[in-house]
Amino acid sequence: MPDKYIYLDNAAAAAPEKNMIDFFAATAMSCYANQEAIHRQAYVLRQKLEAAEKDLALALTGDVTAQVVWGSSGTDLFNLLSHAPMLRKGNIVTTLEHPALQAALKRTGTELRTVPLLDGKVNLEELGRLADRNTVLVAVHHVQSETGIIQDLPGIRKIIAGCAPQTLFFSDAIQSAGKLPIPWKEAALDIISVSGHKLGTPGGAALILRTGKDSTRKNLVEFFERSRSREYLAGRPDPATMLTLAHAVKTCVAESAQVLSAVRTMNLELRERLGRIDLAGKRKIRFTVPAEDASPFILHITLSGCEGAVLVRMLSEQGIAVSSGSACSAESNLPSPALTAMNYNKKDAFSALRISFWRNNSSDDICRFADALEAVIKDY
Repeated sequence: MPDKYIYLDNAAAAAPEKNMIDFFAATAMSCYANQEAIHRQAYVLRQKLEAAEKDLALALTGDVTAQVVWGSSGTDLFNLLSHAPMLRKGNIVTTLEHPALQAALKRTGTELRTVPLLDGKVNLEELGRLADRNTVLVAVHHVQSETGIIQDLPGIRKIIAGCAPQTLFFSDAIQSAGKLPIPWKEAALDIISVSGHKLGTPGGAALILRTGKDSTRKNLVEFFERSRSREYLAGRPDPATMLTLAHAVKTCVAESAQVLSAVRTMNLELRERLGRIDLAGKRKIRFTVPAEDASPFILHITLSGCEGAVLVRMLSEQGIAVSSGSACSAESNLPSPALTAMNYNKKDAFSALRISFWRNNSSDDICRFADALEAVIKDY
């Protein structure tokens, strides 16, 4: 095993950074009270959490009036959202979302309508046909967690404004929050999600909700307010984890231009290097999404003639961590739904690798990965 382990699976969970761990440790030592108690320590903690909510909302949306709902993970918050009464009628229009969100939407019991894709992007014409006056939610990821493709959220909003103006517009921004600008205002988003595990923190997650005078948005905010205090649908979030999440988002947004530039350079460097590798039969590695349409933090490829899961294990033996798809469906014996929706055949859908970057990766990591991949392909 090499001395240095190369970690390139940051889309599943980013490597923690010392400054974030130090912030969390210091916060945990001082913010251990139950924020729902009535003594002074609890009051001070509530003030800190309220300030953190404003910091989080401002950093990601520019809207300090937005409501923040804390949670332990994105999955827990998706499950909580599935209990919202306003989502248990009409229909929900969605795409091939993260497995955790897809499962939560199914649990609402509401009719699900799935929009087909065009080269990985939402088919806007079909969206206009599927969304109607009975649509209660349109759920579309900002950055797809497997392929990294970026959806045109403002364009999607234009379509649903014409055919389903009453609907809530939810975007899973877990792969973009703190990394890429989120078009909160341009797309008039109503709900977005963020997860600390994707930003190198010990955990935590949040939903950010647009507030407003219309009854649907007011009822949604009220549902989340009573979901813990009266209905006990979710547990009390850990204060230190939530405060660290807000701190991480603020830090990442403030440094995003520099990090984005560095990550984009690594992504393009790796694309160039991978383009020179020959597969069996002189076939070439296929890039699932063009660089201009994908988050630079995710590079998704298919290697015809190789099985992605086998390559992941072979690379792991070389001290390199990547993935063959979403971690939540890593043990599935089914081909990737994201790739089959993009018209990949079953065999090629099993041949994928996802390489995902973060701020602590370097060009040296990229070179070592490319060298190791070329070697394991020869030994495959």
